Amino acid sequence: MTSAATSQLAAAAQAVYATLGAGAGALRDDGYVVGLYEMARACGEVSLLLRAAAGLSTVAPTAAVVEVLATALAGDETGALATYATTMVVLPRLLVGLRDVRESALPDEAPTLVTASDTLVAALRRLAAYGHDQDIFDDPDWQNAARALSRTLDEAGYAESLADPR
Repeated sequence: MTSAATSQLAAAAQAVYATLGAGAGALRDDGYVVGLYEMARACGEVSLLLRAAAGLSTVAPTAAVVEVLATALAGDETGALATYATTMVVLPRLLVGLRDVRESALPDEAPTLVTASDTLVAALRRLAAYGHDQDIFDDPDWQNAARALSRTLDEAGYAESLADPR
């Protein structure tokens, strides 16, 4: 599996791994810290899996993903915004990219992509559980910040998928 899309997905997963791994510890809410570290680890695992499948030893993290997550980490010390950015902005686009690559993959390549998807969905479900019952979601400034994160990826060409900037 050597497609450009696979290396782009590995780079996006690497961006989540590196950015959340470096920044989650500075957050105030221990639940979010743990959840974001777990997501970082899962994305690191997926990046390694995809890089190995594509025969790559390293990839540069996707800059737009780094920007979104770094902005979210800096914009809310609780971790709610970083959790939102991860669960609602970045990971859905990463999963769509994996699905798109899987649809055109050779039969022997599909299991790697399914494993990557399953790993991310499991981590996503665990992380999403931390976001319930937060009053901050009703704050108009917080909502504007959340929308801006999505616009950042949209404007970088990642409106639907992290596999292919358009």
